[in-house]
Amino acid sequence: MLAAVAQERAAAERLARSLEQALFTAQSRVRAVSDYIDTRRGSIGPEARTRLAEAQRHLHAAADRRATDPADAIAHANAASTLAAEAQSLANGDVQAARRAYPRGGGGDMGAMLGGIIIGDLLSSGMRGGFGGWGPASFGGSTSSSGGGFLGGGGRF
Repeated sequence: MLAAVAQERAAAERLARSLEQALFTAQSRVRAVSDYIDTRRGSIGPEARTRLAEAQRHLHAAADRRATDPADAIAHANAASTLAAEAQSLANGDVQAARRAYPRGGGGDMGAMLGGIIIGDLLSSGMRGGFGGWGPASFGGSTSSSGGGFLGGGGRF
């Protein structure tokens, strides 16, 4: 009789340890996938988000059944881990697809070209004395176009 009680107690302790491990793993995976999706929200499609929502639902169910039905709680925690792994895989695929659709390399040259146009326009308007309304005369320089400009050229300070 004592041996049977000891075996039951040992089985309950193993189940409790298994539950704690399953919950920890599920929580970690769900949190990691949630963070990944949150930081890449523009690239992630609905399938990955749906799997994550299902994983979160199973994780909550596991926590709710923790005290009353540890075996069922473990099943829900394991389902949450599996669904989180599926969500991660789908999210990775979505991010890779977005990178292929919008490669970074092509935009760099266009940005440099636009930046050059804007800077060139600002500098040339400054040379004409129209840089923000502050012409060369504002520093005591000449008001003629040949006597100063944005870069100066005489005048009193």
